[in-house]
Amino acid sequence: MIEIISAFSKYNMNKFVLHLFKKVLRAFDVLLKLLLEILFILFIPFLRLIYKVASPNKNIICLVKRYQDTIERHNTHSNINFLRTTFRRQGFNKVIVLCVGNGDNSTYDWGEEIMGVNINLFYSITLQNFLPHFYNSLRDICASIITLRFIKKNKIGFLETDFPSNTIIRIIRLNLISGAKIIVKVIGNMDLIYNQTKFPIFFPFKIKTKIGNFIHKQYDSLVAFLIFNLASLIIGVNRNNFENALSKGAEFNKSFLVRVDFYRQMLKEPILIRKKLKNFPSSGRVILTWSRLYKDMMIDKVLISVSVLLKKNRDLNLVIIGDGPEKDDLVKLASNLGILKQCYFLGFKPRSYIRSAAHYSNVICLPYSGLSLIEAGIMKCAVVAFDYEWNSELVVDGYSGFLADSRNIEDIKTKLEKLLLDKKISRSMSENLFKITNNLFSKDSLLRQNNLAYGSLFADKKNNKKKS
Repeated sequence: MIEIISAFSKYNMNKFVLHLFKKVLRAFDVLLKLLLEILFILFIPFLRLIYKVASPNKNIICLVKRYQDTIERHNTHSNINFLRTTFRRQGFNKVIVLCVGNGDNSTYDWGEEIMGVNINLFYSITLQNFLPHFYNSLRDICASIITLRFIKKNKIGFLETDFPSNTIIRIIRLNLISGAKIIVKVIGNMDLIYNQTKFPIFFPFKIKTKIGNFIHKQYDSLVAFLIFNLASLIIGVNRNNFENALSKGAEFNKSFLVRVDFYRQMLKEPILIRKKLKNFPSSGRVILTWSRLYKDMMIDKVLISVSVLLKKNRDLNLVIIGDGPEKDDLVKLASNLGILKQCYFLGFKPRSYIRSAAHYSNVICLPYSGLSLIEAGIMKCAVVAFDYEWNSELVVDGYSGFLADSRNIEDIKTKLEKLLLDKKISRSMSENLFKITNNLFSKDSLLRQNNLAYGSLFADKKNNKKKS
């Protein structure tokens, strides 16, 4: 008995020592990160002497992308016309889509002076495991230096970044050192994303207390205020994002609502025979969604909501097009729910595939959508969207689709079931959604918005030419 107690005590002591070691290591990790960041700030005046672009070419814009797979994904799954629609920028003669990360060093010519460039960055599993915060700062600072060299070499005049994203701190550094002007494309509502994921947008780690929650929000708001005030142009891709940017300090005079264009050629893509759609269910009814598989996209709620319907209707399938870090967890969730056999995780697919997949689907379920909702609308799909962020700008509940409460699984399930069962309502709503989408995203409307926004960048240049 004494031996058992002694062994148990040793086990608890070892557990305590290990826990203490982890705490000390994490504190050391954070301290190293802070020292590195402070050191970099002190070196900014010196770096300006090296990397400031003396005569930047104001006709070249570099889109600094946040996802590690951006270049390869687009090069593999997107055709040239889609790439031109996505990356062409009004008033610029040359567009460089740049990703500094885990991809192989590569350059792709996408036509019409649009290039995709991958620059490989070192990767260390050991450092990532033992000193994750220091490692992330080190990688981002190295990415900043590499990008600065790229900016100077190509004499880049403008940088564009998505907001919110993990490139924002880097963009602030690049602006302060190189002098390149910033365009911020607001593609998400940072307050809603924070409330959904419960993880800070810019603050490097999560503090699990109410004080921590306060610190996260204040720090994130400060970073937002800085990037918006450094920016020469702020673009909100929908009204919700535009107004959220204004609430975070974006100056109204340099902020514009510019809705994103979509790949119109998609409507001319041929509808493939269903059996020739690789990995798509060859028969039965289909609920379809396409999205990047990230936590804030709420695909897990789609799975939970649909699970009851799938168990009740063996002819019903859920098809998920897209990829991302949440894929493995979503597959496990589908397995735990007992619906994996009726779930199809297809990964990334080109727009031509999505066109055919949507044609053979009975309902489209879009939780947190951007381009996918526009595409669903223009393809005359019956849609259940979550009542979240900008979705209500296109989906008028009960008229052009259903808006479901993202917090209410029963509400999502009920509205999906209504569209599955009532073909008349489904057709009527899909027609109404098409009309709203077609009007809001007409070519003339988007052209006016782009001319107004990007024209503001070149107004000074034009005025100076007139004076001279």
